Amino acid sequence: MQRLLIASLAALVGSSAVANGRSHTIFGSKARLELRLEAPFATLFTHNYEDDYWVDGRLTYVAAGHAVDEPVEVAVRGNSSKDVSECTFPKLKVRGGGHTFKIGTHCGERADGDLTPQLGRWANEKSPRREALVYTLLSAVGLTALEARPARITYVFTGESPQRGPLTRDAMLLEDDDEAIARLGGSGAVEQFTNAADLFERDAALDAAFGEAMVGNLDWCLTFDAGDAKRCDAHVPIYNLLAIQLDDRAVPVLYDFDLSGMVAGRREWFVNGVGADFKPPRAAIEAEILGQLQRMRSFYSRAELDAARRRFVSRMRDAYAAVAAHDVDAIGRRIITAYLDAFFAILKSDERFYG
Repeated sequence: MQRLLIASLAALVGSSAVANGRSHTIFGSKARLELRLEAPFATLFTHNYEDDYWVDGRLTYVAAGHAVDEPVEVAVRGNSSKDVSECTFPKLKVRGGGHTFKIGTHCGERADGDLTPQLGRWANEKSPRREALVYTLLSAVGLTALEARPARITYVFTGESPQRGPLTRDAMLLEDDDEAIARLGGSGAVEQFTNAADLFERDAALDAAFGEAMVGNLDWCLTFDAGDAKRCDAHVPIYNLLAIQLDDRAVPVLYDFDLSGMVAGRREWFVNGVGADFKPPRAAIEAEILGQLQRMRSFYSRAELDAARRRFVSRMRDAYAAVAAHDVDAIGRRIITAYLDAFFAILKSDERFYG
């Protein structure tokens, strides 16, 4: 009887998702979702660098009024986060019940401001909450990004001896690439990406660059045209951006912000520690944002740049409203607000934007 009830609930969740044009109800809200994920994590983490290594687990939660309790498979995902010196609890991927999603984890248990030594991640549970807000901000200013949702996950370690107790930490649920393609009505990811001029509408590529600058993300790359001076690796013309093919064009979809300024800040800011009154330096943020914005002058006319400035400024209130509505730590709120303040101040001033 219990198995029948669980199967019925899973089917109901699936049918509701299809009716709403979504692959899974977990992204039907921006409220924090409570989940319980059982798996042999200690075993899984010893296979971080093995491609397509999955372990059996169990996922339990309630979303959109429906209880879900189902078997799933769990794998480690990501690149640098797999290194135990970078993240003691790496990013995860979950599949089961006809759906797949990613988890942005707490990465580690470091104190505030004690960033990871290799890449400078803010490696405690405040990081995924901030990153979830970054995705909300990008949507608020009209950009296309993967869907994300803050979560509170209880990880139950199974199969180990001696048994490790459950670990409950804040996390971020992130839409899987294939799920995003289906949601946007795409036919797939662009397999042979050349450059933005060939594949994206001009405004879409420019707005993506503005969005990356707004959140202080340097961990991305896009070759803008055939004459681009190759800020990107010659063999990787697009990085940490999805190019999804629609009917007659492709669209850029933004993702991956755990190393962004809004989430992790800048390493040199923390030399004297981080207190409750921490405020990031405005000049450093402005220089970082300007460096990305001014590069666009090589590919776009002043009229195009000014139009983009107006588009973003018109959504400024929506951006600040998203920050006000999101549950994020006090230091993170200061960092994120500082980036927004600097970004919009630059956009609203010809002198500051063009130097």
